Amino acid sequence: MSAPAENLNLFAVRSDRISFLQRIEASAANSELVREFDRLRGTNLRGSPVDLAVDKATGRLASDLQSFIEFVLDCVFLRVSLRQAEVPEKMASATGLSPVKVRPEKPIA
Repeated sequence: MSAPAENLNLFAVRSDRISFLQRIEASAANSELVREFDRLRGTNLRGSPVDLAVDKATGRLASDLQSFIEFVLDCVFLRVSLRQAEVPEKMASATGLSPVKVRPEKPIA
């Protein structure tokens, strides 16, 4: 990742969108996404129990999980959130209506 984690508001709650933790859970539950992530990145998140135990003991599992979380943040959470913010403006320009203002994220108190 290019930005330090402390500069990112990873746990922002938005009433109209899904939270980051919910996106991680949904992404991890998507077997096709995880399988393709493993294939493209050379990770082993869906390996056999023995493989996962070895990876955990060597620290590889933690590294693979960190890579998956960064992938979800970049490719699922931020990009989908930005696409959701762009849609009202595109629709507004096509219809001649005023675009909807996107509310800023509010951190958990």
